[in-house]
Amino acid sequence: MRQCLGCLFRPAIVLVMLAMPAALAAERDAAAEDGENFYGWSVLEHAISGAHEPGAGGRMFLAIVQQGRQSLVAKCDRPGRNSIYVGFYADRFLGAGPHMLRTLQYSIDGAPPVDEDWAYDWSYAHQVDHARAMALLRRLENAHQVKIDAVSANYDVVSATFDVTGADLAIGRLRELCRD
Repeated sequence: MRQCLGCLFRPAIVLVMLAMPAALAAERDAAAEDGENFYGWSVLEHAISGAHEPGAGGRMFLAIVQQGRQSLVAKCDRPGRNSIYVGFYADRFLGAGPHMLRTLQYSIDGAPPVDEDWAYDWSYAHQVDHARAMALLRRLENAHQVKIDAVSANYDVVSATFDVTGADLAIGRLRELCRD
């Protein structure tokens, strides 16, 4: 029986990607000492090695709120204009699947849900369209709760509800740090 080389490593890759929410939790817990906290939000700075871009490196800034092992994160990988985007980090595999862009639905404080196309990969989904990301963050600034429903590659719905109280303070600080 022949197996492809990628098939042999796929389980290990999935395990690493599923560990991302735990890594974000550790990052958030470290923020209690090194970062700034605003209600349930943590704003922190993280060094970037530049491994994904030769000659890169520098600082990444993020504002994170968690519910269990799932996270809602606003971040910039490199400070500058139009640099902030939003990510939902799930506690399970969302999958890359054949459709990298899939619907993610969110509802803020019980308002009618908003459907948007987000970029999915492994255990996370990102809203990388800056205008849409900033519109979502503006809506969160005076909100108390956001419910997120992400659709996995297997068409399972992965849901999380976050207490976003203090988002105005955390997002304001993130915008300062990111110069966005």
